[in-house]
Amino acid sequence: MSRKPVAASIYLQTVNGYLMEPALTTGISRLACTEDDCRLHIAEKKNSGTLWATSFEVWLQCRRSLKCNAPWTVEDRSPGQTTYRATFDEIKDGASLVDAIKQMLATPES
Repeated sequence: MSRKPVAASIYLQTVNGYLMEPALTTGISRLACTEDDCRLHIAEKKNSGTLWATSFEVWLQCRRSLKCNAPWTVEDRSPGQTTYRATFDEIKDGASLVDAIKQMLATPES
């Protein structure tokens, strides 16, 4: 089965996010899906009170039906495309976030 790259956009806004950027961009550039038009959007959200406390909102649009386990939910089902969403509050490094996305892409709905 052929694997295609996942198109991605990343929005970072804190020191912590910028420190994670190299691991995020490297890891995300290696993500792949068996369907065309798989898209990923990652937005860092600053938690009040500190520059270091952040959470990440992740949206994944895919033509495949994927099995949703917490923290992932189905945000929208359109013909030929499903949008999945997750909030990650305790991510300490970019590799952990990429691993969570990679795991989601690897769990087709049975």
